[in-house]
Amino acid sequence: MSWLFGMNQRPEDFSQFVPPASAVGGGGPDGSGDSGDGKGKSSAMEAYHFDSAALERAAKAAKDLESSKYAKEALELTKIQEETKQKELLEAAKEIEVSFTFSSVQKFKELSLSVCLNN
Repeated sequence: MSWLFGMNQRPEDFSQFVPPASAVGGGGPDGSGDSGDGKGKSSAMEAYHFDSAALERAAKAAKDLESSKYAKEALELTKIQEETKQKELLEAAKEIEVSFTFSSVQKFKELSLSVCLNN
């Protein structure tokens, strides 16, 4: 998949990314997914199953937090944590930039030295 990043040509054959028909289609002879056992297309749909229990738990937790006397403090703590994470990411980006600049300077020095030695 390096073609996504422009490294190689885009492939003409996408079959390597498509699952085989037996994994998607199911057990029926016509590929309908119904093997006659009453389960229907359950195997194909399991990959796309939405678990509403997690959403319900999150909604309940949000509701409990909203009604809590510590709701404002929890929100402030979350904001502070997010700001801290953003500052850490900015710091890491600056370190990468410094490293890149340093390597560019080193390459320039090496190139300058090689040019001076050749003359």
